[in-house]
Amino acid sequence: MIKINENVKKSLDVPPETSFSAKNYFIASLALMALAPVSLFIFPLAAPGLVLVSLWYGASSVVVLVHRWTEDTCLEKPMRYVYALAIEINTMLWAAAVFPWTFSSSYLEPKGVLNGTPILLINGYLSFASTWDYQRKELVDAGFGPIYVMNIGTGRGILAYAEQVAEMAKSIKTKTGKNDLILIGHSKGGVVATEATFLMSEKNENSSYPQVKKVITLGSPLKGTGIAYLDFLSYDARDMRPNSEVIGALLKKKKDYKGGASFYHIASEADEVVSTDSALFEGGEEAEGTFLLKDIPHLALVASSQVAYLIKKATAHKVKEEISEA
Repeated sequence: MIKINENVKKSLDVPPETSFSAKNYFIASLALMALAPVSLFIFPLAAPGLVLVSLWYGASSVVVLVHRWTEDTCLEKPMRYVYALAIEINTMLWAAAVFPWTFSSSYLEPKGVLNGTPILLINGYLSFASTWDYQRKELVDAGFGPIYVMNIGTGRGILAYAEQVAEMAKSIKTKTGKNDLILIGHSKGGVVATEATFLMSEKNENSSYPQVKKVITLGSPLKGTGIAYLDFLSYDARDMRPNSEVIGALLKKKKDYKGGASFYHIASEADEVVSTDSALFEGGEEAEGTFLLKDIPHLALVASSQVAYLIKKATAHKVKEEISEA
C-alpha cells in the first residue's frame, strides 16, 4: 500500500514486493542445507549454524506465503507483525553477510554511469556503506550514476556527520566536475543528509559545494525517535531524541529553507523504530513526495524492491509532475 501526500491526487502504481519472496527464501534454505555437509570437511563448527539458518529461511518462506494468504482476513494484522519480524531478521542476516565489503576500497569506488548526476548514499545508525548493496545495484541496473557510498560512523553528533557529508560532496564535485548532487539517506543517514543540504546551502557562497537537487530519506527520524533514549552515550542518539536541540533546529531550518533541493520521504507502517509522523516529516508541505509503505520494517527498507522503485522514480522525475500528467 502506498499513500501519497495530500498535494498529490493520484497514487503511484507500485509493483508488489519481490525482495522478500517465499521462492527466494526456499532456494536459500535448500542451498544452505546442501552446503552444511560440505562444511563438515572444511570448517566443522559452521555446519550447525548453516543448518539453523537453513531451517530459519525455510520457516521464512512459509511466513511469506501465510502472510499473503491471510490478506483481508481476521489474521491479517497478527501475520503482518510476524512477516515484518521475519524479513527484518533476514535483512540483518544479509547485512552481516555483506558487511566485510565495507572495508574494501574498491567497494567504495563510484559505480554506474560515470558521467551522470552523482548520487551519494548515506548509511544509518550502527550501519555501514555495505547496507546499500541492494539499492546501489538497483540504481546501477537502471542506468543511474555515478553512485557513491560512504561510511559515517556512530557516536559523534549529527552536525559533525553533516560536515563529513558536505566534505564528501565537495570531493565528488571536484572529481566529477558536476555541480548537481542527489543525497539518499537511511534512518540517521536521512537526518544527516537533510542537515548537510542546509549546511551546504548556507556555505555555498563561493560555489565550492555542489547544488543538492534532491534529498530522499528512508525511515529517517526527522522529528526524532523515542528509541534514541536507549543509547545514553552516543551524541548522535541524543541528537535524534524528539525534543533535542538538533531536531528542534532541523524543523525550523526545513521551514525556512530557500534552496533548490526537492525532498522525498519514504516511511512504513511496520517501522517500529521511527514513527510514520517523524519519517514523513508531516507538516512540511514543501516536500515533493511522501510515501507510506505497509509491511516493510526499519532495516528492511534498504533491501526492499518497492523502496527501490520509489527511489528510482523520485531520482528520475519530479513525482508530482509525473502523476499530474498520468
